Amino acid sequence: MVSHEPSDMIPLYDGMIISFINYEIRINLEKKDTDQVAKEDAIIKEANATIGKAANASFSQTTKVVTSANLEEETKHEEVHQKYAINNST
Repeated sequence: MVSHEPSDMIPLYDGMIISFINYEIRINLEKKDTDQVAKEDAIIKEANATIGKAANASFSQTTKVVTSANLEEETKHEEVHQKYAINNST
């Protein structure tokens, strides 16, 4: 049982109930025609675009996180710029 890895793929069928300790999931499969699928797809794309615009507006006010790698890189650039400025002045 130690080496057992459960599958993340569970075959579903209409009316199926998946039971867990504290809850259960009931499966109801609905057939949809292509028009209904296209309408729902358009609604989802519109919602994603709206969420994306709102998220981009929120993130535009944030600052970049400085990690140790970024800090080291910035330090190297500053050293090169200082060295170049000193060499130009002589």
